[in-house]
Amino acid sequence: MAYVALKPCCFAGQKFWIGEAVPAELVLPEMAGRLIQMGKLAEVPDGKPEKSEEPDGKPEEPESKSESPPKPQRKQTTKSR
Repeated sequence: MAYVALKPCCFAGQKFWIGEAVPAELVLPEMAGRLIQMGKLAEVPDGKPEKSEEPDGKPEEPESKSESPPKPQRKQTTKSR
């Protein structure tokens, strides 16, 4: 079995981002079930491609991670004395 990262994580000093394949030899067998329960990893059959490809054989462009949702604005209040 191999795994796919569902959240950013690090195994054996290697960082994995969402959607990247995590080799089974880097995940301790006694921790695999718990990591799946916590939603950090998903099990996938061996040999499945880690990234989907377009019909012309080119890998898909990764989504831009630089855009973040706007932060909610807090109203400023004044103290009454």
